[in-house]
Amino acid sequence: MECQELHRSELAEKYLNGQLDPATRDDFEVHILECPRCLQDVEAVLALREQLADRASQIRAYSKIEGSRFPGRWISAALSLLRKPR
Repeated sequence: MECQELHRSELAEKYLNGQLDPATRDDFEVHILECPRCLQDVEAVLALREQLADRASQIRAYSKIEGSRFPGRWISAALSLLRKPR
């Protein structure tokens, strides 16, 4: 598995959402154990999810304020990262 393939296919996000088939998941796990850069990317997504989860109520409240600088589509995109793996 190549790093470019991981990024192009958004495998880290799919992995964290439990959306990979077993063979792809196994390949991905082997790769991130051998590749510090890709492991760091997965850890960054996890940290972002945690930060968003901690601030979700603040983000939702702020997005309802008229004239908010956070358009609704950005809020939706950010909150979609909070979805729990299936």
